[in-house]
Amino acid sequence: DLTMEVPVTVREAMAGGTITVPTVDGRIRVKVPPGSQSGQTLKVRGKGALNPKTKQKGDLLIRLVVKVPKTEDKEALDAAEKIERLYQGDVRAGLRL
Repeated sequence: DLTMEVPVTVREAMAGGTITVPTVDGRIRVKVPPGSQSGQTLKVRGKGALNPKTKQKGDLLIRLVVKVPKTEDKEALDAAEKIERLYQGDVRAGLRL
């Protein structure tokens, strides 16, 4: 298997979409499901590295990394505030050391 981190936008993570990613054989299109989370892994079968012993290709594991824009734009921050209200409860409620 071959693992890679792929950045996605907030909109792509929330609404889903199709992204283009490089592979050992060229670029492919991959569907990002709606509601995807940063750190979530998508598996693309048969698009990973070639196993020299078995002569079979492994899977491509795509770890999504949600990229948040750095901005002080009021409209963008207002949109972020609207998104904040969509969370149900404390997102760190189960966090332990």
